[in-house]
Amino acid sequence: MAISSEDFTEKTIMNTTTEDIVSHIKDWSLERVADKSISREDARAILAEFYEWIDPEDDELEIFSLDTEG
Repeated sequence: MAISSEDFTEKTIMNTTTEDIVSHIKDWSLERVADKSISREDARAILAEFYEWIDPEDDELEIFSLDTEG
């Protein structure tokens, strides 16, 4: 799986489990929220978007992904 974003300076290739990907996204979102160079509105939007991943209500998350290959 390849993840690319304007927030990354290089392409990150991940051949990992879903749990690793969720952990990576959770860490990324918390780092972005703590980044003083982004606006409060952007930080709030990130928290709203990834809240279920940051503070899940139970042990299971529903994750939908699209396979663009094939």
